[in-house]
Amino acid sequence: MIMIEPIKKIVKYALASGKLKDERPLSVIIIAPVESAKTLVLRRYCLKAKNCLYMTDVTAHGILKESSQLKGFRSGKLTHLVIPDLMPCLSRKQTTVSTLISFLNSLIEEGIVNISTYITHINENVEVKAGLLAAIPSEPFHDKRHKWGRMGFLSRALPVTYDYKPSTRAEILAYIERQEHLQEKTAKLPLPEEPKLIELPFELARKIEPYASSLADEYSKYQKVYGFRYQRQLQTLVKAIALFKGRDEVDEECLDELEEVANYINFQSNKI
Repeated sequence: MIMIEPIKKIVKYALASGKLKDERPLSVIIIAPVESAKTLVLRRYCLKAKNCLYMTDVTAHGILKESSQLKGFRSGKLTHLVIPDLMPCLSRKQTTVSTLISFLNSLIEEGIVNISTYITHINENVEVKAGLLAAIPSEPFHDKRHKWGRMGFLSRALPVTYDYKPSTRAEILAYIERQEHLQEKTAKLPLPEEPKLIELPFELARKIEPYASSLADEYSKYQKVYGFRYQRQLQTLVKAIALFKGRDEVDEECLDELEEVANYINFQSNKI
């Protein structure tokens, strides 16, 4: 798992966003070709993270069951639902998929989940804060039959796309041939125990606007949006960068970091 430092950074910052006071945890969907280490990145940083519910195959009912009716998310102990491969979840019958998408929309955006919609013997509305970290191969993502624009949650998550250039593929092959991949282990991030308030000056928030507008323009091929959600999400991202760096306030250095990772926060599949 080498040569993808920007992608690893985005995942780490997304996890850090769960420790921001007064902000919703970031949601990220990684879209890249098969064998691009999407699952490996999520596994490394999320598999043993105490604030993550890591599930390899999910339904709305399954998420509720594994989280004890979202108890962990309600308390703040859990901040992210992690699905390393969305394809098995989206390959079920249409009604099951639609129910899952509706559930995820409620979970990561509105934050209000009516449990009785998914478990008939429990009639309860719960308020939660949760982010989604997920991955899907490029080919099924670009398959128009999946109708991503209608699924809703795509505009609620930052799209992270990339591909490998020939020199990168050669480096990765050499890395495997040296068997260095056998030394890879899960990592624990140094995140604070309690949520922290990070300040974002107005003049710096304005500098994020071009990134949000560009994302909105790209997403318009799926569904028309204004970019308001992307602006909120990118502001959360830059605050998470500040938190990860041990700052109390977003500064120009944090915006420089945003500029670096933003090269892969789009639908362009830029080369690494």
